[in-house]
Amino acid sequence: MQRIGFIVLPGFQMLSVSSLSVFELANWELGESVYSVHLLSETGGSIRSSVGIGVATEPFDDRKFDTLMVGGSVVAGALTPGVSKFLHRGLRRSRRVASTCTARSCWPKQVCWTAVARRRIGIARENCRLGFQK
Repeated sequence: MQRIGFIVLPGFQMLSVSSLSVFELANWELGESVYSVHLLSETGGSIRSSVGIGVATEPFDDRKFDTLMVGGSVVAGALTPGVSKFLHRGLRRSRRVASTCTARSCWPKQVCWTAVARRRIGIARENCRLGFQK
């Protein structure tokens, strides 16, 4: 079974989480659970979206994920040092790292996390103007 981790930040946009339906439909089409999806956050528990809907998350831990994904947030400060540390570890421990964010829904006036993963996933988002600061 492939483990999919999706990092949910406070103020996440619902559209970013909708990308997980791909794994749900793949499991349904295959008739078995090939993908195990885990919503993750720094603290675990309920995380509220930009429209106020909460989702249940698991806290960060040492599990390895085949694919680690992260969505954007409209909340300033959503990219905490703990999230940055988890993303750095994920770059070394995950087979794939991806983002569902667009430049406007990443972390305004901070960092688009894809700058961290640019070498790993082979893309550079033109709209992500800031580099990652350790």
